[in-house]
Amino acid sequence: MIKQIKELMNKFTSNSNEYSFKYGFKHIVGYRYTVCENFCFVMIGANDGKSMDPIYEFLSNSDVSGLVVEPLPDIFERLKDNYQHIDKIKCVNRAVHSSRKKMTIYRVDPALKDIPEWMHGIGSFDPMHYKKSGTPKEYILEEEVNCSTFMDLLSEYDITKIDLLKIDVEGYDYEVLKMIDFKKIKPEIIRYEHGSLSKTDKTSAERLLTINGYSILVEGNDTSAMLDNEPGWVFDCKK
Repeated sequence: MIKQIKELMNKFTSNSNEYSFKYGFKHIVGYRYTVCENFCFVMIGANDGKSMDPIYEFLSNSDVSGLVVEPLPDIFERLKDNYQHIDKIKCVNRAVHSSRKKMTIYRVDPALKDIPEWMHGIGSFDPMHYKKSGTPKEYILEEEVNCSTFMDLLSEYDITKIDLLKIDVEGYDYEVLKMIDFKKIKPEIIRYEHGSLSKTDKTSAERLLTINGYSILVEGNDTSAMLDNEPGWVFDCKK
Protein backbone atom coordinates (compact mmCIF):
# COMPACT_ATOMS: atom_id res chain seq x y z
CA MET A 1 0.00 0.00 0.00
CA ILE A 2 2.80 2.47 0.79
CA LYS A 3 4.33 1.63 -2.62
CA GLN A 4 1.00 2.44 -4.29
CA ILE A 5 0.79 5.77 -2.45
CA LYS A 6 4.30 6.72 -3.61
CA GLU A 7 3.35 5.79 -7.18
CA LEU A 8 0.32 8.08 -6.84
CA MET A 9 2.55 10.91 -5.63
CA ASN A 10 4.74 10.51 -8.70
CA LYS A 11 1.74 11.32 -10.85
CA PHE A 12 1.36 14.73 -9.20
CA THR A 13 4.85 15.81 -8.13
CA SER A 14 8.19 16.18 -9.83
CA ASN A 15 10.01 15.08 -6.68
CA SER A 16 8.08 12.51 -4.66
CA ASN A 17 10.67 12.54 -1.87
CA GLU A 18 9.71 16.07 -0.86
CA TYR A 19 5.97 15.88 -0.34
CA SER A 20 4.53 16.37 3.12
CA PHE A 21 1.64 14.28 4.44
CA LYS A 22 -0.83 17.15 3.97
CA TYR A 23 0.44 17.59 0.45
CA GLY A 24 -0.07 13.91 -0.19
CA PHE A 25 -3.54 13.95 1.34
CA LYS A 26 -4.63 16.82 -0.90
CA HIS A 27 -3.44 15.01 -3.99
CA ILE A 28 -4.99 11.71 -2.96
CA VAL A 29 -8.32 13.49 -2.58
CA GLY A 30 -7.73 15.34 -5.84
CA TYR A 31 -7.04 12.13 -7.68
CA ARG A 32 -10.18 10.55 -6.26
CA TYR A 33 -12.09 13.52 -7.64
CA THR A 34 -10.66 13.00 -11.12
CA VAL A 35 -11.71 9.33 -11.36
CA CYS A 36 -15.17 9.59 -9.80
CA GLU A 37 -18.49 10.99 -10.87
CA ASN A 38 -20.42 13.06 -8.36
CA PHE A 39 -17.70 13.44 -5.72
CA CYS A 40 -19.40 13.60 -2.31
CA PHE A 41 -17.80 14.44 1.02
CA VAL A 42 -18.90 14.73 4.65
CA MET A 43 -17.00 16.86 7.15
CA ILE A 44 -17.76 16.34 10.85
CA GLY A 45 -16.39 19.12 13.04
CA ALA A 46 -15.95 21.46 10.10
CA ASN A 47 -15.09 24.55 12.15
CA ASP A 48 -15.41 27.51 9.76
CA GLY A 49 -14.55 25.25 6.82
CA LYS A 50 -11.45 27.21 5.96
CA SER A 51 -9.09 27.75 8.90
CA MET A 52 -6.29 25.17 8.92
CA ASP A 53 -8.16 23.04 6.37
CA PRO A 54 -5.78 21.67 3.71
CA ILE A 55 -8.54 21.01 1.15
CA TYR A 56 -10.77 24.09 1.43
CA GLU A 57 -9.52 25.56 -1.85
CA PHE A 58 -10.11 22.26 -3.63
CA LEU A 59 -13.64 21.84 -2.24
CA SER A 60 -14.67 25.43 -2.84
CA ASN A 61 -13.43 25.46 -6.45
CA SER A 62 -14.57 22.02 -7.61
CA ASP A 63 -17.83 20.43 -8.69
CA VAL A 64 -18.53 18.56 -5.46
CA SER A 65 -21.46 17.92 -3.14
CA GLY A 66 -21.46 17.24 0.55
CA LEU A 67 -22.18 18.15 4.14
CA VAL A 68 -20.15 20.39 6.43
CA VAL A 69 -21.24 19.89 10.02
CA GLU A 70 -20.43 22.31 12.86
CA PRO A 71 -22.31 22.62 16.18
CA LEU A 72 -21.20 26.01 17.55
CA PRO A 73 -23.48 28.80 16.25
CA ASP A 74 -20.91 31.59 15.85
CA ILE A 75 -18.44 29.34 14.03
CA PHE A 76 -21.30 27.90 11.98
CA GLU A 77 -22.13 31.38 10.67
CA ARG A 78 -18.57 31.71 9.35
CA LEU A 79 -18.86 28.23 7.85
CA LYS A 80 -21.98 29.28 5.93
CA ASP A 81 -20.21 32.40 4.67
CA ASN A 82 -17.27 30.35 3.41
CA TYR A 83 -19.46 27.90 1.49
CA GLN A 84 -22.41 30.09 0.52
CA HIS A 85 -21.32 30.14 -3.13
CA ILE A 86 -21.79 26.37 -3.54
CA ASP A 87 -25.39 25.15 -3.59
CA LYS A 88 -24.48 21.46 -3.45
CA ILE A 89 -22.59 21.83 -0.15
CA LYS A 90 -25.04 21.85 2.74
CA CYS A 91 -24.12 23.42 6.08
CA VAL A 92 -25.53 21.69 9.15
CA ASN A 93 -25.54 23.30 12.60
CA ARG A 94 -25.20 20.18 14.72
CA ALA A 95 -22.86 17.87 16.57
CA VAL A 96 -22.63 14.13 16.01
CA HIS A 97 -23.24 11.95 19.06
CA SER A 98 -23.96 8.26 19.49
CA SER A 99 -27.17 8.65 21.50
CA ARG A 100 -27.89 12.15 22.85
CA LYS A 101 -30.02 14.81 21.16
CA LYS A 102 -28.29 17.59 23.11
CA MET A 103 -24.80 17.79 24.55
CA THR A 104 -22.58 20.31 26.30
CA ILE A 105 -19.48 21.47 24.46
CA TYR A 106 -16.63 22.98 26.47
CA ARG A 107 -15.14 25.70 24.32
CA VAL A 108 -12.97 28.78 24.46
CA ASP A 109 -14.99 31.95 25.03
CA PRO A 110 -15.64 33.39 21.53
CA ALA A 111 -15.39 36.92 22.95
CA LEU A 112 -11.65 36.42 23.51
CA LYS A 113 -9.77 38.04 20.64
CA ASP A 114 -6.07 38.32 21.46
CA ILE A 115 -5.43 34.57 21.52
CA PRO A 116 -4.16 32.10 18.90
CA GLU A 117 -6.83 31.26 16.32
CA TRP A 118 -6.49 27.51 16.95
CA MET A 119 -7.83 27.93 20.48
CA HIS A 120 -11.27 28.67 19.05
CA GLY A 121 -11.22 25.24 17.43
CA ILE A 122 -10.73 23.06 20.54
CA GLY A 123 -14.38 22.79 21.60
CA SER A 124 -15.01 19.29 22.96
CA PHE A 125 -17.52 17.10 24.78
CA ASP A 126 -14.71 16.39 27.24
CA PRO A 127 -14.68 19.02 30.01
CA MET A 128 -10.95 18.44 30.56
CA HIS A 129 -9.94 18.58 26.90
CA TYR A 130 -8.54 22.11 27.21
CA LYS A 131 -5.73 20.80 29.42
CA LYS A 132 -4.21 18.86 26.50
CA SER A 133 -3.39 22.10 24.71
CA GLY A 134 -2.39 24.10 27.79
CA THR A 135 -5.37 26.44 27.36
CA PRO A 136 -6.14 28.35 30.60
CA LYS A 137 -9.23 27.07 32.41
CA GLU A 138 -10.63 30.60 32.70
CA TYR A 139 -10.96 30.74 28.91
CA ILE A 140 -13.46 27.87 28.88
CA LEU A 141 -17.24 28.15 28.91
CA GLU A 142 -20.08 25.68 28.36
CA GLU A 143 -22.47 25.71 25.43
CA GLU A 144 -25.34 23.30 24.75
CA VAL A 145 -25.66 22.08 21.16
CA ASN A 146 -28.04 19.90 19.16
CA CYS A 147 -26.89 16.44 18.11
CA SER A 148 -27.76 13.53 15.86
CA THR A 149 -26.12 10.22 15.09
CA PHE A 150 -23.87 9.89 12.07
CA MET A 151 -26.16 7.48 10.21
CA ASP A 152 -29.25 9.60 10.98
CA LEU A 153 -27.44 12.58 9.49
CA LEU A 154 -26.71 10.67 6.28
CA SER A 155 -30.31 9.51 6.07
CA GLU A 156 -31.68 13.02 6.62
CA TYR A 157 -29.62 14.42 3.75
CA ASP A 158 -29.93 11.34 1.53
CA ILE A 159 -26.20 10.59 1.46
CA THR A 160 -25.66 7.11 0.00
CA LYS A 161 -22.05 7.41 -1.21
CA ILE A 162 -19.07 9.14 0.44
CA ASP A 163 -15.78 9.68 -1.34
CA LEU A 164 -14.24 11.53 1.59
CA LEU A 165 -15.21 11.54 5.26
CA LYS A 166 -13.21 14.05 7.29
CA ILE A 167 -13.54 14.03 11.10
CA ASP A 168 -12.05 16.53 13.54
CA VAL A 169 -14.01 16.48 16.79
CA GLU A 170 -11.40 16.98 19.50
CA GLY A 171 -11.15 13.57 21.12
CA TYR A 172 -14.48 12.10 19.94
CA ASP A 173 -13.20 10.89 16.58
CA TYR A 174 -13.18 7.19 17.45
CA GLU A 175 -16.77 7.44 18.69
CA VAL A 176 -17.80 8.88 15.31
CA LEU A 177 -15.98 6.08 13.50
CA LYS A 178 -17.88 3.53 15.58
CA MET A 179 -21.18 5.05 14.40
CA ILE A 180 -20.48 4.18 10.76
CA ASP A 181 -22.56 1.24 9.56
CA PHE A 182 -19.98 -0.20 7.19
CA LYS A 183 -22.53 -2.69 5.84
CA LYS A 184 -24.53 0.25 4.47
CA ILE A 185 -21.82 2.72 3.48
CA LYS A 186 -18.03 2.70 3.16
CA PRO A 187 -16.35 6.05 2.60
CA GLU A 188 -13.51 5.66 0.10
CA ILE A 189 -11.19 7.90 2.14
CA ILE A 190 -11.50 8.63 5.86
CA ARG A 191 -9.40 11.32 7.50
CA TYR A 192 -9.51 11.85 11.27
CA GLU A 193 -7.45 13.42 14.01
CA HIS A 194 -5.92 10.88 16.35
CA GLY A 195 -3.79 13.35 18.32
CA SER A 196 -6.41 13.79 21.03
CA LEU A 197 -7.28 10.09 21.32
CA SER A 198 -6.08 7.84 24.09
CA LYS A 199 -3.58 5.19 23.08
CA THR A 200 -6.30 2.56 23.43
CA ASP A 201 -8.77 4.47 21.24
CA LYS A 202 -6.11 5.19 18.63
CA THR A 203 -5.30 1.50 18.35
CA SER A 204 -8.99 0.53 18.37
CA ALA A 205 -9.78 3.04 15.61
CA GLU A 206 -7.07 1.60 13.38
CA ARG A 207 -8.26 -1.94 14.09
CA LEU A 208 -11.88 -1.03 13.27
CA LEU A 209 -10.86 0.40 9.92
CA THR A 210 -8.47 -2.40 9.07
CA ILE A 211 -11.06 -5.12 9.59
CA ASN A 212 -13.42 -3.16 7.34
CA GLY A 213 -10.98 -3.20 4.45
CA TYR A 214 -8.96 0.00 4.88
CA SER A 215 -5.24 0.66 4.68
CA ILE A 216 -3.90 3.11 7.25
CA LEU A 217 -1.51 6.03 6.99
CA VAL A 218 -0.45 7.75 10.22
CA GLU A 219 1.42 11.05 10.15
CA GLY A 220 1.62 13.71 12.84
CA ASN A 221 -1.76 14.12 14.54
CA ASP A 222 -3.80 12.81 11.61
CA THR A 223 -4.71 9.41 10.24
CA SER A 224 -5.97 8.67 6.75
CA ALA A 225 -7.66 5.40 5.86
CA MET A 226 -8.18 4.31 2.25
CA LEU A 227 -10.36 1.47 1.05
CA ASP A 228 -8.12 -1.25 -0.28
CA ASN A 229 -9.97 -1.86 -3.54
CA GLU A 230 -7.67 -4.36 -5.24
CA PRO A 231 -6.50 -3.99 -7.85
CA GLY A 232 -5.78 -0.32 -7.94
CA TRP A 233 -6.65 1.02 -4.47
CA VAL A 234 -8.29 4.46 -5.01
CA PHE A 235 -7.82 4.14 -8.76
CA ASP A 236 -10.97 1.96 -8.94
CA CYS A 237 -13.99 4.21 -8.49
CA LYS A 238 -17.28 3.04 -7.01
CA LYS A 239 -19.97 5.11 -8.70
